[in-house]
Amino acid sequence: MKPMNAWLLALCAISFVACDNSDDPVTGGTEVAGIEAGTMVAGTEAGTMVAGTEAGTMVAGTEAGTMMAGTMVAGMEAGTMMAGTMVAGTEGPGCTDSLEVGASCDLFNDCCARGTQCTDTAGDGSNAVCLRKCDANADVTGCEARELCNPESADVPAGMESPGVCIIGDECEPGNENLACGEGEFSCLRAQNITFCIGDLADIREQAPEALVGTGEACNPFDQMAPTFCEQGLVCEYGVCRDLCETTEDCGGNGECVDYTNRVDGIPYKFCLNSCDIYAQDCGEGEACVLADSYDGGAVGICDSAAGASGTALSGDECTTSETNYWGTCEAGNLCSVEAEGDTTGECVSFCDSYNLDRCTGDYAACLTGVFDGLDDMGICNGECDIMTNAGCAEGQSCLFGNEGINSADEPVPTGFCYDNTNAGTLMPGETCTVGNLEQGGQSFEYPFLSDCAPGNMCLQIMQGQDPQCLQMCNPSAADSGCEQGVNCIELFDGIATVGVCFAG
Repeated sequence: MKPMNAWLLALCAISFVACDNSDDPVTGGTEVAGIEAGTMVAGTEAGTMVAGTEAGTMVAGTEAGTMMAGTMVAGMEAGTMMAGTMVAGTEGPGCTDSLEVGASCDLFNDCCARGTQCTDTAGDGSNAVCLRKCDANADVTGCEARELCNPESADVPAGMESPGVCIIGDECEPGNENLACGEGEFSCLRAQNITFCIGDLADIREQAPEALVGTGEACNPFDQMAPTFCEQGLVCEYGVCRDLCETTEDCGGNGECVDYTNRVDGIPYKFCLNSCDIYAQDCGEGEACVLADSYDGGAVGICDSAAGASGTALSGDECTTSETNYWGTCEAGNLCSVEAEGDTTGECVSFCDSYNLDRCTGDYAACLTGVFDGLDDMGICNGECDIMTNAGCAEGQSCLFGNEGINSADEPVPTGFCYDNTNAGTLMPGETCTVGNLEQGGQSFEYPFLSDCAPGNMCLQIMQGQDPQCLQMCNPSAADSGCEQGVNCIELFDGIATVGVCFAG
């Protein structure tokens, strides 16, 4: 398997690599559109995990950040949170005061305080307020608790600045909707870490009673042709109206009680979830258990017939992609990974999580987590060789470092991939070496693990102006790092404790 750009992000901190993550594939060159928690649904494009879930999408299938015309959201008209309504300018001419977050403002004379901007939240100019500016692609977006960064554009690649504003939620609490929503009948809708008031449901019941649905029925407030809303006291999660609960006993055998309170920054939020097993694929005939989210370290799967049935090819087998799902001809506990955009054949790569580390088979395989947006507990299996010894690769190939994963023994280990190296050599530590070029995604850049050094070494320039030299690789976290006595094993990357070089300086 070819390396993925996500693996190479760690190298950006080191000056000898020119990083470009514009393609941002998640595995083996597979384009995976930013997967948000709960958006793994049918209707995907070949090689992608989710169609229509670009950055800023609030719910699967909606346009970038839109709330959908016709959706009744307390305090917001149709078109609320639409990307492109941000108005530039801060503390414009003629301003006497700096307006704070949440204050009403004038779109044509932005007097919002620095770091905020006047934003048309209704889409028609009727409700403009000052909102915090943010960067949707940053690790720290700039938003505070119970705010969500909504980008101006859904098309900004990962790794690039994605400006937007922080949308403020209604703080709707399921079961106590009137605390935030006021008088009337409301239900709560969660969008990542914020909640909104949906209703007044009495008006919906009077105007379109068929639009109100109950426990276990499909819901989609964002369907522009026929929106459906959950009755008060229910929540719409993963496309189904679900009961509220305090404990699993409250669910009456209809799944377990899951607690998303931390996800919504402390607002009490518990509901009954009857999930399926993405690894066992225990759904009915013609259905597949589709990865929808991760919770408490494991995968959350939802039975889905629209995406098509699970395939039969297993991890490591050849596969053909599909336009309706992410697994193609693979078993649905896998991703059909392709080398480049447009390819229709690839290799099945297994999903894994902290409860299913043994899914990653092979002497050098490990679970790489954190590769999917919003699914921190989920990962994919990878690793085909030992970067320290080159074991697992054929003659003429070098085992190059990819990333750090967790093996079946629940231990952090470096993962490697085999790569053809016409310059493979036998140079030892301290000898002058030549860094090779790694070809990926139509680009070529120097990669210090690809060189004419002997296996177990990498080619680095220690000081500016000096020729690069071979340095022995080591494991800083191991009791025996592999370095000679008195020689330190220096970590190469922040956050990766298993890869370093022996350095006596």
